Amino acid sequence: MNSVAIVIASLLTHKVRTGLAILGITLGALSFLSVQQISLSLAERTRMETEKFGSNILGVVAGNVRFSHSGNPRGRQDTQTLLPEEIEKAVATVPDILLASPYVENTHSVRAGNTTVVTTVIATAANYPAIRAIKPEYGRYFTAEENVNRDLVCFLGNTIAEKLFVKSEDALGKTVLVGKVALKVVGVMEGKGSDLSGNNQDDQILVPLNTYMRRLANMTWVHGAYFTLNENASKERIQEHIRLLLRKEHKISGSLDDDFTFITQSQAAKMQKQALDIVQLLGLISASLCFGIGGLGILSIMILIIRSRKKEIAIRRTVGARKKDILMQFLLESGFIAFVGGSIGVIASVGVSYTISVLVSFPFVLAPFYITLTLVISVLIGIFAGLYPALEAAQTNIVTTLKHAEE
Repeated sequence: MNSVAIVIASLLTHKVRTGLAILGITLGALSFLSVQQISLSLAERTRMETEKFGSNILGVVAGNVRFSHSGNPRGRQDTQTLLPEEIEKAVATVPDILLASPYVENTHSVRAGNTTVVTTVIATAANYPAIRAIKPEYGRYFTAEENVNRDLVCFLGNTIAEKLFVKSEDALGKTVLVGKVALKVVGVMEGKGSDLSGNNQDDQILVPLNTYMRRLANMTWVHGAYFTLNENASKERIQEHIRLLLRKEHKISGSLDDDFTFITQSQAAKMQKQALDIVQLLGLISASLCFGIGGLGILSIMILIIRSRKKEIAIRRTVGARKKDILMQFLLESGFIAFVGGSIGVIASVGVSYTISVLVSFPFVLAPFYITLTLVISVLIGIFAGLYPALEAAQTNIVTTLKHAEE
């Protein structure tokens, strides 16, 4: 306890420099741990979104699609060349394709009573829920027979149901107007949030593909399709087979570019990981600079402390303290300064990470390993920064120091 009191008293003698030394280590710990925890939160969010996308899925989109750094599709250049029968042909020629669902996706004005909203309407097949892991919270999804018969029914996302009817369960059996066509609500989806393809699955309306193509849009082509693949199948082989089939159907030869784009979970996740790697790199650079400043601060404050305690060091040596004892004492003091700074940084980082996760609706991930690692790094930097001053203290000339002290 006496040693701790001596350390604290020495540090309080040089409050400003001590504060700056602690602040540098605090900022370094805050930067390092915050980046790690936010990275883990993003990784967990990616995992959750991958589950929402559906398991073992391959998607194909008409036109050329570019991906943003977050991994979401953007800048799609639509074509009218992808046909439902081409999707059926792919299923018929590739045994490892278990299910396929072509779809059309457009934005429409939707009205229920006096409430009008603009939302995404997705027209697709009856097997879409099985492919995209969608479950009804209320009611049911439309059937294959309703799709064949072009029945005027629809299935609402959770959010759009609340916008139109306040309570999701109140939507069942009601009618919504998509454009000028009245559709009966047969079910409401349970909440799912956004998926890796960038769609907010709660803010959309799903309708039978044939109903949409014949009664709402008068179109013969689709915007894309999702395929569920055999778990043990080679995605690359299946993708290449579908690619060759579509190029043949679309009469694309030689070096001409495809007029369609494939989308997979791993592709979108890879783009997100690349963006995450950049964030981690910038965070590590920031943490390194802050740790470096903190280390220089500790070096400075320890030199001041040791030079102001020369007499104390000489007396301790006189009564039997070894050089090793003096060295260890001041290394522990510099480590203590760094530990205090690191602890403050850890506490601040947990608070910052939690706040960010709440604001952007990310899962909060507490990382015990990285918390421990941050404290270890902080203490090691403190010990390393205090090594030169501690060696200087250990080499104190007893006679010279006491002689000057008496003068």
